[in-house]
Amino acid sequence: MDFALTQDQETLRSSVRDFLQKECASTVVRRACDSDQPYDVELWRKAADLGWPGLCIPEEYGGVGLGWTETALLAEEMGRALFPGPYLSTLLSATAILAGGNEETKQRYLPKLADGSFIGAVALFEGRGDRPEDIRLKARPSDDGYVLDGVKLFVTDGTAADVIVVAAAGENSLQYFVVDSTDRGVSTEALPVVDRTRRQAAISFAEVQVPSSNMLDGQIFEFLRDRAALFIAAEQTGIARRCMEMSVEYAKTRQQFGKPIGVYQAVSHKLADMYMLVEHATSLVLFAAWAADEDNQTCSLAAWRAKVWASRAAKAATGDGIQIHGGIGFTWEHDLHLYFKRAKANEVLISDSLALKELIADRLED
Repeated sequence: MDFALTQDQETLRSSVRDFLQKECASTVVRRACDSDQPYDVELWRKAADLGWPGLCIPEEYGGVGLGWTETALLAEEMGRALFPGPYLSTLLSATAILAGGNEETKQRYLPKLADGSFIGAVALFEGRGDRPEDIRLKARPSDDGYVLDGVKLFVTDGTAADVIVVAAAGENSLQYFVVDSTDRGVSTEALPVVDRTRRQAAISFAEVQVPSSNMLDGQIFEFLRDRAALFIAAEQTGIARRCMEMSVEYAKTRQQFGKPIGVYQAVSHKLADMYMLVEHATSLVLFAAWAADEDNQTCSLAAWRAKVWASRAAKAATGDGIQIHGGIGFTWEHDLHLYFKRAKANEVLISDSLALKELIADRLED
């Protein structure tokens, strides 16, 4: 088993980093935070022109046809740059449609998600918890299909979405539907968030009619949770690595008592711990991405472990990075607080670390 990146994968990572360094500087991120718009339309269009939204969508549906290893590399670079676009939500909605949609649904939505003309969102939770049994939004059979009635909370990029994948409680089990945001009875409301580079919304479904052809088959919840955990783990790793680099550079140049502060153990030990956490997270993410590409039975466990560890790395790198930078690290003018907020928001996105640790424990017991 060889986890070394291929030349094409290295080229992809290099080209993504070059683009983000040019087009997604901290000034762009801060402008997105201050804007009333849900995302930076111009930046998203440039990313779409490079084929990013369709990276792991098959070519037959207008995508690039690459895998989760390439997607993880892209996610890591997005974490480094705090990319303020609706990529994760669009990726997950396309992933759900690929996993459970019929051919008509795939042909209708995937090409537009792949070229970035449609923004996707995934509406799973309702504020009661992050387990399947916590989902209460109702799906009632009707003559023309199904009727959805209820409210979803904390929907990432919900106010920007053109297409929404919705989890609902059916008569005997969970059911999943693809809903157009323009359908009658669908309304969205922006929610206050810690990380304004990734907006969230409450979406209300008031007697929304959905045709039977828009219902997805399969265990979509578990599939989405695992792929989301992998993507977020990769993004957290990028956040941690970038904050570590910023801290190392500052520790080399900041003088105290006539010496760079990096020579003092209180600082150097923090940097060493950051390095250990980041390298471990990188290995876990690469293994989880390989498992996802191979559809290996270890994929779920690998993705959960990667998200837990990468979130730990991001939390340490952002928190200790602020401490190493001292007074300037606490100011609004420094970028570290932007990374800290994204890392914290990512930790609880989809499933938090505690919930994932419980899943890991249950799986290992089995």
